[in-house]
Amino acid sequence: MIGIAPLPFYLSEKAIILTVGAFLLLFFSISLFTTILVRVSKLIDLFQAGEKPKTEPKVSILLSLLSAFLLIISYYLATTATMQTLLFRMLPVIGMTIVGTYFFYTQLSVFIMKMLKKNRMLVWKKRI
Repeated sequence: MIGIAPLPFYLSEKAIILTVGAFLLLFFSISLFTTILVRVSKLIDLFQAGEKPKTEPKVSILLSLLSAFLLIISYYLATTATMQTLLFRMLPVIGMTIVGTYFFYTQLSVFIMKMLKKNRMLVWKKRI
């Protein structure tokens, strides 16, 4: 179409050997690391890990407020960006949104659920 001769298919033995060797090395290192981990912890603990109830995560009010602040500011900056300010706002907005979303799921959502649990009228309301 553009006047260039077609390229022949080339399969390098060196590339195959390096790829197989790298995957074998990775497989054996992961296997060795797993056996070391299993020896350290007792097998009974590993089997009973699924049955143990998980504790409620700790909540930081400061990080919850930071999450809400970062998300509000980042969405405000993203919606008010113009073509002149887009290049300067892009990276800070992306960074604030990532950090704010992480803290939203790890802190703010847990904080909101704890506040809702404290409201007895809401939690004890009968559902039909």
